[in-house]
Amino acid sequence: MTANGREAEARAIIDAAKSAPLSAPASTSQAKTSRTATAAATSRSTTGAGCEVPTRTSESNQKLELREEQLHVDKQPVETGEVRLRKEVITEHRTIDVPVSREEVIVERHATAGKAAAGETISAGEEIRVPVREEQVHVSKDTVVKEEVSLRKQKVTDTKRVGEDVRREELRVDKQGKVDVRGDKR
Repeated sequence: MTANGREAEARAIIDAAKSAPLSAPASTSQAKTSRTATAAATSRSTTGAGCEVPTRTSESNQKLELREEQLHVDKQPVETGEVRLRKEVITEHRTIDVPVSREEVIVERHATAGKAAAGETISAGEEIRVPVREEQVHVSKDTVVKEEVSLRKQKVTDTKRVGEDVRREELRVDKQGKVDVRGDKR
């Protein structure tokens, strides 16, 4: 029998039901005597856990409380890790193809067919100067913002299944002899 230490109480209730008188007392003095006997018959029994439980042995309408444990869950936030954002400088070589222009000098000769010259004498030292130019590439660097990175937290709710063993009291009815018991048949 498993009644968590209350089997003595259950037996006392059944025994009281068997030995209770079937007729009511005839006078008030008998009623007082019956109440005194009932109070005297109410005793304390000790359960297996050492707790005292009142046991009534002679009332016809008695109650027995059946109890059970219930789970209660408490939550508390704990730190499970961290995320750190940092920057690293990476150096890489980049090449860019840039179109550049330059000037070339072309010497062209044309036949004149004996045309008269503007000056009468031939002299040395006459020259034409033409400056020649080209584009040169100079590389410079500017720092620009490529992208912005931000960090934020959001709360996500998941369901976590937790379990624990709980105890409950169940009623067990032990019969001795020829006894009819009516009531809940759970």
